[in-house]
Amino acid sequence: MSSGQPVLPVPQQALHGYDEVPATAPPPSASFHGNATAHSALAVPLAGRQAQAENRAQLRCVATGLCLHILVVALVNALVWALYLILLTDSYPWPMWVSFGTSLSIFAHIVNVLPWTLPRREGGCPRWLMSVLGNIALGNFTVWMVWAFTSCGVNDSGPYYCGGYMWPMWVTLPTGFAACVLVAVAMLCRCCSKM
Repeated sequence: MSSGQPVLPVPQQALHGYDEVPATAPPPSASFHGNATAHSALAVPLAGRQAQAENRAQLRCVATGLCLHILVVALVNALVWALYLILLTDSYPWPMWVSFGTSLSIFAHIVNVLPWTLPRREGGCPRWLMSVLGNIALGNFTVWMVWAFTSCGVNDSGPYYCGGYMWPMWVTLPTGFAACVLVAVAMLCRCCSKM
């Protein structure tokens, strides 16, 4: 150190993740270091504040990622629909599939990130279950929308109709059963852990 300034000790927070004595606290008494209760009373609030700060940083990161995802999806959709309107060589609105797929990616992003950013509640729905049920719902929504895009439309007389075989029911029935089993298992695990 050529500046001639004294070397400062490394703060306890950098070493252990908490401060033994907050910077704003008065100097500790002689009995402080032998008193475990006083030590833990200072460490717990600092750990809680650090956890809150980490949670806020995590939420900012998630929000930034989601906003960037939405921005990219919006730009891609604007480009695809602009090309469709400029070229207008086909009457079939093929960009709807691009819009559908990119919108699904946003919903998948939300479904898979949201449960892990929500605060934990004692006795609440487990995060893994929220994520799995969200993906089951998203999968069912996807197959029913594909069926609607390909089987529904307007006929010559004008009314809207949906025809054809309702094949998405073969996705909805087993995934609905699986969702019920998962909820039952989660409830059973919660009850067994309380015993």
